[in-house]
Amino acid sequence: MKVLLVHNFYKNYGGEETAVFNKIKLLEKNNCTVKLFSKKNDSINSFLDKIIIFFTSIFSFKTANEFKKILREFEPDVIEVHNIFPLISPSIFFEANKMNIPIFYYLHNYRFICGSSLFKSDNKCCENCKGNFFKSIIKRCYRNSIIGSISLAINNLTHKSLVKTWKNKIDYFFIMNKNNIKYYTKFGIDFNKIIYLPHFSFMGKTAKVKKENYALFVGEFSAKKGIHTLIKAFENIDYKLKLIGKVKNKNSKEIKDLKNLKVNLIKTGYINDKENIENIGFVDNKMMNEYYAKANFTIFPSEWEEPFGYVIIESFANYTPVLASDQPSIKRIVKNKFNGIIFEKGNHISLAKNIQWMIDNNDKVNIMSLNAKKDFEEKFSPKNSFLVIEKIYNKAIMEKNLK
Repeated sequence: MKVLLVHNFYKNYGGEETAVFNKIKLLEKNNCTVKLFSKKNDSINSFLDKIIIFFTSIFSFKTANEFKKILREFEPDVIEVHNIFPLISPSIFFEANKMNIPIFYYLHNYRFICGSSLFKSDNKCCENCKGNFFKSIIKRCYRNSIIGSISLAINNLTHKSLVKTWKNKIDYFFIMNKNNIKYYTKFGIDFNKIIYLPHFSFMGKTAKVKKENYALFVGEFSAKKGIHTLIKAFENIDYKLKLIGKVKNKNSKEIKDLKNLKVNLIKTGYINDKENIENIGFVDNKMMNEYYAKANFTIFPSEWEEPFGYVIIESFANYTPVLASDQPSIKRIVKNKFNGIIFEKGNHISLAKNIQWMIDNNDKVNIMSLNAKKDFEEKFSPKNSFLVIEKIYNKAIMEKNLK
């Protein structure tokens, strides 16, 4: 089987990039021929670049011609799209549709239905737009950019309401968490086109290793990931916390507030007076197994409506339970006192209480670690995931051939 993957890379590596590279690895391991059609946001530098992309993000004739050439040369059986904004544009769907090739789109974020792509406004989850992105322009919801917010609004108007690209040019949408189906169907995505397909991971130890008595946080140091809640929770806790990631916005209110608490997330090493919180900084994916495996538990304090939580399944893969916020989507993965603990989102007191529980109940945490690994093997392993993906692909190909 020949699979063409499409992805517009962000400037910062994140979960979507992990998903793309994992999918390539999985397909190639199972004797599929894979090609990646991609563009990178690193190429956006000047104000002129942004003006040009304002228009081409809606429909890029240049990208359409490039994609048409790839389609003719590679002749894929399936096309799987992860991100098209802003450099690739929806123009590729028109070319693929002409050749009657099944098209799958991964709903990694809420860009099709939300002006910020994150279901957030003023750092709070919201549904104010209700599918009408023009409300988001006033608040500059997309990365606080008026140009970006207008571009996304026009993009949505064009391809959702006028041309109906999302409805007529995309065959299926992959979603990683069943809880989020309600948002997409509420604002225009056909329920019958949505396929539940959770992520998988190649991470994981084959056997449990000795724990080193520390808690672990992995991810972006930002408000949406709950870093401020986590740091506040550790104010009166005498236990090691290792942070892996980096600050996205050095000037954010949360980062400045933490400096007032004498916590500087900008620097690496110990970042507080008690020297129990250590900022490791960025760590290569190949090294992450060791950090996950040796942690007693991972903390996932996210405060936005996560479409999925890669950190959670990577932790599970390494026999490490997760202490997570009570987001509805996250509670479908983390089962309270089975493979982790759930605490109240944004509440540092609730988090601190549960951190202490994890510290004081080592025997129960050990049982959770075994449950976490078992859960990973049953639900998020590469082997089981490929069997599901192969069936989905074959069914889509057969349906296209019958048309």
